[in-house]
Amino acid sequence: MRTVTWTKDDPLGIEHAAIALSGSSLHATSTAIGTRPVPYRVDLELVTAQDWATRTLSLHVRGDGWVAIMQLERSPDGEWSIDRTVDGPVPGNSASSPGRIPPDVRDVDVQFSPLTNLMPVRRLGPGNVGATADFTMAWISLPDLTITLDRQRYTILDRAPARTIVRYESLDGEFTADITCDEDGLAIDYPGIAHRLG
Repeated sequence: MRTVTWTKDDPLGIEHAAIALSGSSLHATSTAIGTRPVPYRVDLELVTAQDWATRTLSLHVRGDGWVAIMQLERSPDGEWSIDRTVDGPVPGNSASSPGRIPPDVRDVDVQFSPLTNLMPVRRLGPGNVGATADFTMAWISLPDLTITLDRQRYTILDRAPARTIVRYESLDGEFTADITCDEDGLAIDYPGIAHRLG
């Protein structure tokens, strides 16, 4: 079991996660505080199957006078079930439907959370310098819990003892960052997103 804490600069926030890695799968929980567009708390539980493919994701977000809850589950044949409930005026996207995820998408990416970058990094192999792959992610916005598809590229740039540099590129936007990860593939420094304490 690993426990890590990240601070977030823009928007201001913090996230504390407990992560259990076993073979090529993980079980993680985290609690985060966000501040944009309004202050909110999000509790997350993530379980992957083998090859780091998401099996279940639970998100519980709450703010002043509102709550949003999402449950995702991916079956062995790739079919996703999505259940989102909203109570009160949740800030952000007002879409009545959370969106959909096609069967060929294996990964989730929760906005502002460096935890969900772990799966594609582990799939590439943190020490496998030069490895690169494109992934289509189910990108989940906070705090409103809506889903859009986001194409991303990960490339292992360099490896030093207990450190790997991974380039993240958004293929549907302009954001690029070189993420410093530890030997498990967890982000230590994610410029523009988060920095790990300790």
